[in-house]
Amino acid sequence: AAAFDRWVAFVTELHEQEALLRRCLLRIANVHLAGAMARWRETSTELRSMRSKFARAAARLMRRCLVQAWLAWAEWVPHAKASRKLLAKAARALVMRTQFKAFHQWRDLTRQAVG
Repeated sequence: AAAFDRWVAFVTELHEQEALLRRCLLRIANVHLAGAMARWRETSTELRSMRSKFARAAARLMRRCLVQAWLAWAEWVPHAKASRKLLAKAARALVMRTQFKAFHQWRDLTRQAVG
């Protein structure tokens, strides 16, 4: 009976040591998992921050491009109006010159015919 009691005590202690070992291994695994989770959370936060900064920078660049395009257009408009006026004046002068020549040719031909 003493041998059996020693064997029961040995098996009981063996089971307790196995349970203790299992808890230690689970704790080590949990520490590694917690570390990995913390690194993932940190990386995720950093990426979110970088994405936000990039979006703000892209928006700022886009606004700058739009402003530059608008300013270029606003600068071009008066030149376009002046060019249009100048072209209209040149076209009128060309029409007047052509009508003037045609009138004088008609007048000269009419004088020759009458005259």
